[in-house]
Amino acid sequence: MIAVYKKELKSYFHSVIGWLFMAVLLFFVGMYFMVDCLVYGIPYYSYVLSSVMVIFLFAVPVLTMKILSEEKHQKTDQLLFTAPVRLSGIILGKYLALLTILLLVVLISACYPVILIVNGSIPIAETYVAIAAFFLFGATCIAIGMFLSAITESQVIAAVLTFAILLTGFMMSGLCNIISTTGNWITKILSIFDIATRFDNLLNGIIDVNCVLYYISVIIFSLFLTCQVIQKRRWTMVNYGVIRTAASAGITILVAVLIAAVNIGANFLPASVRSFDITSNQMYSISDTTKNLLDQLDRDIQLTVLNSERNADSTIKEMLSNYESYSKKIKVSYKSQKDFPEIASQYTTDQLADNSMIVACGDKSTVISYSDCFETEIDYQTYQQNTTGYDGEGQVTSAIAYVTSDNLPKVYVITGHQELELSTGVLSNLRKENVDVESINLMNYGAIPEDAASIIISGPVADYTEEDANKVKDYLKAGGHAVILTATTEEELPHFESILSDYGVTIVKGAVFDTAKNSYYQYPFYLLPEIRSHAITRELYEGKRYVLMPQSTGLQVAEEDSMPEGVTATPLLTSTDSSYSKSDLKNMTSYDKEEGDISGPFDLGVYLTKDNEDDSTTKIAVFGCEYLVDDKFDTMVSGANVKLFTSAVSYMVDHEESVSIPSKSYDYSTIMMPQNVIVLWGLMVTIVIPLMMMAMGIVIWAKRRKK
Repeated sequence: MIAVYKKELKSYFHSVIGWLFMAVLLFFVGMYFMVDCLVYGIPYYSYVLSSVMVIFLFAVPVLTMKILSEEKHQKTDQLLFTAPVRLSGIILGKYLALLTILLLVVLISACYPVILIVNGSIPIAETYVAIAAFFLFGATCIAIGMFLSAITESQVIAAVLTFAILLTGFMMSGLCNIISTTGNWITKILSIFDIATRFDNLLNGIIDVNCVLYYISVIIFSLFLTCQVIQKRRWTMVNYGVIRTAASAGITILVAVLIAAVNIGANFLPASVRSFDITSNQMYSISDTTKNLLDQLDRDIQLTVLNSERNADSTIKEMLSNYESYSKKIKVSYKSQKDFPEIASQYTTDQLADNSMIVACGDKSTVISYSDCFETEIDYQTYQQNTTGYDGEGQVTSAIAYVTSDNLPKVYVITGHQELELSTGVLSNLRKENVDVESINLMNYGAIPEDAASIIISGPVADYTEEDANKVKDYLKAGGHAVILTATTEEELPHFESILSDYGVTIVKGAVFDTAKNSYYQYPFYLLPEIRSHAITRELYEGKRYVLMPQSTGLQVAEEDSMPEGVTATPLLTSTDSSYSKSDLKNMTSYDKEEGDISGPFDLGVYLTKDNEDDSTTKIAVFGCEYLVDDKFDTMVSGANVKLFTSAVSYMVDHEESVSIPSKSYDYSTIMMPQNVIVLWGLMVTIVIPLMMMAMGIVIWAKRRKK
């Protein structure tokens, strides 16, 4: 085998083919590396390798087309039949020679991430697992090409066949979707030939035993078939007859069955053994918080993904397999809305996108919208919305806690005064915090229900009756908690305002405008207030996020000597000294400050506490903008408005069921390099190294030609 290996390796390096293969692959690797990593500063080398994958469709046929077909064409294959070397050794020697050429490309390209490491930070484990996957994918393509080279004596036919088979495998996922989006027995069979999807899975940061085993199986089976093809020709020459042919077919079937059994058996391994998450932020793994919750489950949880298993989001599917593997109480199923059009309507009146999830335990259920699994952010330079984080685990774990809990804190939303309805985003976030929300009209209640952990008043524009206002006051005096939003309105609201005045807060007439730099977005009444440090605002404050408050009212807090006894006020959001409140919005003629406008600065968000005589403590969070609970404005600041509101409600309720899990960030630190460094390394990887390979090949070929 060693002698065959050396002979084949020399033949490739003494001709142009081996050097051409390396030069072409390194050129495309270098080109994508320069664009993605050097110019754009993306630290994920897997982007480069994913782009280069298609190049194998063209490069591998050139490399493998002559490995065995030329032997047959020149009749030197007869030497294989009489050589004192086992046929398996000959085939393996030839294959290892081809693999060495690929390995040289991989080793050279494996040095490129070092350039990034020197100039910044990259996920090293993900990078080199991706490189290993690249090598494994290439080794598989070469094994297929070698087998196809063995069945013909024409190099051209061998190259065309190899290209056709690899292209079919590359496109197989799309072809299966054309046949059936939900999957059937035909697509299951065809998916055996899907060589691209499994490569993508490995590039995503998961060491998937199934994928690795699949590629190794294809390599082994391709080499085995190559041996069988050559062995059959040997038997034909010596006229061994039908018995040998039948035996060969039987062995081939047996090997195929064994390989299929091994691959099928691997599917039954638990996720903890079958796949390993090596992403830097453990994107697909479940946290200890989730594991602790799953350990306490005493009821079955049915989790339904609204999509076929084949087309389901790969990140969600991988994550859910970890849930199902960890706990026998979790049952995951996949149901396409195309095949089950009524499934979503059984749980919600909303239209759900594919990949949304339904979590149910007995008669209690909740819905997780697909969009809620991802955090987004607006790029204010391009005005494009970018996905910045994955919140799938947080949503699923909180949903499980919700459907299995019997003692969720109750929050009542006061209605009946033309309040702005809480948005889907707000309700989703409150559900994630395991808060049970219910709307009530005070006209139907003699008092705020005793089980209220907090109340929400969402920007009334019609006044309370004196009786309703007293119900709220009595609740707060008894140590109640509230999150209150005020609204800009021309109507007088004396009874509603009296609720806040009892705690030293006056609503400033009109809407606040702020002309200071970086204090507004597009219009001076689309305020971007200064966020003050507090437990309620901590995440936004530390993350340097923006809150958008359009048409906000100002909040005037009484001076310390005028503050009601026992009340403490802490500012959460404030406007600048350049702010002013336009008190007569109907007759305003300019965005600039006019006569009669009230000068700022103003509080736009205040946290109030009062120590009561019965040792209870009243807690109130007041915000001057009702649009904190509007999805349209919340999207413009990537969910910061809803996050602030949800944080305020969560702070008001004292409950033990919160299992909130932070989202996993997609953000990465862009690698910044000086322009001269980018140009230097760009020229090196796209021109110098590939040209060196080609030059060496041409020189060696020319010298041998002269001899």
